[in-house]
Amino acid sequence: MTQDKAKTLENQVSELTARVVSLEEQLEEQTELLQAARIMKRKAPPQTDVPAPDGFVYLHDFCTLHNVPYHIAVDIFPDKIRGKEVTIGKYKYPVIGQFGRRDFWVQLNRTHGYEECENCPHQD
Repeated sequence: MTQDKAKTLENQVSELTARVVSLEEQLEEQTELLQAARIMKRKAPPQTDVPAPDGFVYLHDFCTLHNVPYHIAVDIFPDKIRGKEVTIGKYKYPVIGQFGRRDFWVQLNRTHGYEECENCPHQD
């Protein structure tokens, strides 16, 4: 009887080990797909030599100043970060003013790697 139980347990352990290996492979595949999707979703920051309108700053420049990835900020612009788009040539560039800078701080100051500047939290 004990040999049969031992044999049954060995079979169960083998089956469970195979199942764990299979699940680990599936998890690795899904992780790779998720990372690829995140990379594809990222938006490249716009570049221009034209200065921002008076009282405004380009969202990209503000992201750089505070070490926040541009794609995170642009995903919530203009819903949670007030601002407007300035058309230069055929492209639209997001810019933020006084209230947008404050909104930026409120929404993103807890982002990993956020760096405060001397004007944070941009209340004035």
